[in-house]
Amino acid sequence: MQKVKVFFTLLFGLMLSSICLANTAQENFKAATKYVDPNGESYSYTNLVGIEKLVNETLPATIRIFIQDDPQALAVANPVIKAGLNLLNVSAFKAVASSSVEVEKGLYVTKNFTLFDRKAKSIFIDPNPVNAPLNLADLPADTRIAIKLNLNLANVWNLFKKEIDATPWKKEFSEIIQDHELNLVLNNFHGDIELLVTGTTLQDLAVKAVVPDKGGHIAALIKKHAGNDIKDNTLEIPIEGDFKITVMLSPGKIIAYSSPKILDLPEKTIASKPIYQKIAKNLPKFGTDYIVLDIPQETIDFLKLVFKDTPEVIQLIDLFLKPVSVVCVARAEKDGYFSVTASNFSFAQAGQVLQSGVCVIPIAAGMLLPALNSARDRGRVANCLNDLKQLGLAINLYSCDNNDFIPQDMKALVKGAYIQPKVVENLVYVGPYERTKITQINTPSQYVIAICRSNKDGHHEATTLNVLFLDGHVVTHKISQPPVDFLRETYKLSDKDVERITKRLAEKQ
Repeated sequence: MQKVKVFFTLLFGLMLSSICLANTAQENFKAATKYVDPNGESYSYTNLVGIEKLVNETLPATIRIFIQDDPQALAVANPVIKAGLNLLNVSAFKAVASSSVEVEKGLYVTKNFTLFDRKAKSIFIDPNPVNAPLNLADLPADTRIAIKLNLNLANVWNLFKKEIDATPWKKEFSEIIQDHELNLVLNNFHGDIELLVTGTTLQDLAVKAVVPDKGGHIAALIKKHAGNDIKDNTLEIPIEGDFKITVMLSPGKIIAYSSPKILDLPEKTIASKPIYQKIAKNLPKFGTDYIVLDIPQETIDFLKLVFKDTPEVIQLIDLFLKPVSVVCVARAEKDGYFSVTASNFSFAQAGQVLQSGVCVIPIAAGMLLPALNSARDRGRVANCLNDLKQLGLAINLYSCDNNDFIPQDMKALVKGAYIQPKVVENLVYVGPYERTKITQINTPSQYVIAICRSNKDGHHEATTLNVLFLDGHVVTHKISQPPVDFLRETYKLSDKDVERITKRLAEKQ
């Protein structure tokens, strides 16, 4: 029994997803998922047992393997690893839930919630987050990137000092740790950092950045080192050609900008744009942070003009870049952080396309850049994969709660609230009819437990077959024969398995 639990924990840990093995799993599930929508394009829940094991055990063990023959390096690495793990403190995070819903044609809303233990100190957790009114509507109409992040570096600095104090290098770091100026700056660095990029071409590009300086300590440090270069609390820093950055030392904050125009109140704001009006009504009005990304057709046309002599780049631009508007707002809750992202393209579809191997763009680019014109249709194809993965997690959750028994049908999973009915609409469960334990299955990685095949509403191509195995992994196949025949030949199924799958498929008709 214990070996089975360890096996599944390792498996889902590597997939950044793990089985709930603790009695509090259901509590964490309910606490995290109450903030997201159970229906829609994507719905997922992840507890971080697997990540905790990966970060706290597997990675340190990997590092030690490479330096095990060097006692001196090992002596240095061990306290560094320990200090790093204490700072990260992955165990502070209990669960993550997310969903993506098409609220109206061409408009998508993605919700994410991270459940954490506020008592568990981590550099990722601000112990005193404050939700405030968001001034998104005051941003200029030509905003391309806008970021507002609430940072508490005082918390990070104090945790860092505590960990350094416990290492053998306490004396070596004492001069830095005790530096008066550094402590003044970091202990008072708690507030909003802002970044604004406007314009479409290099000619009208403007940048502004703002950092908090409530006690004036950063300004004092700049004055000390810049000396006579500062005039009227202003410092000019040449970059290249006519482009320069002006640093303005204002009461309570430091402002750096590339053009004075960006400091003026905008005549037209993004609130006047139809796409923003549609997006804004789905966003929280209060929060701690926000991120705005807007890539208009003008920016894309400008890039194609810049690279007009490089046809390969032009082809890549046509392939991957489409106009997109995305706004994400983060809000602090008593038991975690909640974020809502509204956009004119589906984050869920982009992620699913990447997972299914239809597209190999890195995930970060996939989140920011709409892929092919047909990405949305392919995303709906990949939705089947997502549903199967959720079913695999639900089956394992059910088994953990029911003495290792595999559910005899999907009704048991829906009735027990392990999965939403909408998720399993297009899936065919082909598991055992008789009561069977996971431990009775010799090779879970080859045991077909569910499939997703074509249906009348064009859920995916008739030649595509997605298969879920008992160990949780999903495989996609292009087939040109009946599903049972293909599975029998590909996975060398026994006559008993073929009979079971055939019967299950007949019941679904």
